[in-house]
Amino acid sequence: MANYRQLGLYSATDIANELGVSTTFVGKVANIFGLKSDEYAVKAGPTTYLYSEKGKNELARIIDIITRYENGRKINAKKRQE
Repeated sequence: MANYRQLGLYSATDIANELGVSTTFVGKVANIFGLKSDEYAVKAGPTTYLYSEKGKNELARIIDIITRYENGRKINAKKRQE
């Protein structure tokens, strides 16, 4: 899988860098939402997954929702303190 990018696959690091989050966060989201499945990813090692375009897009969609929700909570908490 050395040339995984040529196969249209993305590592958690690739996705994390693109979205501005940690690789740990990408992995946790993938676990919670069942994205480490054949539909979204390929197992590349004992604990390593490479995500398809579909998997990358789904991770981006979910992480965007989580990020917007968390940012909204922070804004509301700030408003309550004022």
